[in-house]
Amino acid sequence: MGKLGFIIGIVLAVLLLPLLLLGVIGIMAAGVILVLLLMFGSVLLFVFWIWMLIDCMRNGKISANERLIWVIVIVFLNFIGAVLYYFLGRGKQRENKPKKHSKRRK
Repeated sequence: MGKLGFIIGIVLAVLLLPLLLLGVIGIMAAGVILVLLLMFGSVLLFVFWIWMLIDCMRNGKISANERLIWVIVIVFLNFIGAVLYYFLGRGKQRENKPKKHSKRRK
C-alpha cells in the first residue's frame, strides 16, 4: 500500500503541477497588468494635475489673489484640488468666451 500511495501521489503531482503553475502565472500576469494600469492611471492623473496648475496660472479672467488661492488648493489637495478647479475655478474662464453663432441658410 505504501508504494501505491507514493505512485498515486507522484501521478497527481505530475497532473496537477501544470495546472498549479498556470494558476500562479495567471495570478502573476494579472498582477503585472494591474500594476501597469495603475502606473498608466497615475501618469494620466499627474498630467491632468499639471494641466490644471498651468491653466490656473495662465487664467487671466480671475484676480491675482484668487489665482494664488487656486494654486495653493491645487498644490496641497493634488488631484482633488485639480478637479475642484476644473469644475469651479475654470468655469469663469469658459463663461466669458463669446459664443459663435452659425448662420443658417434658408
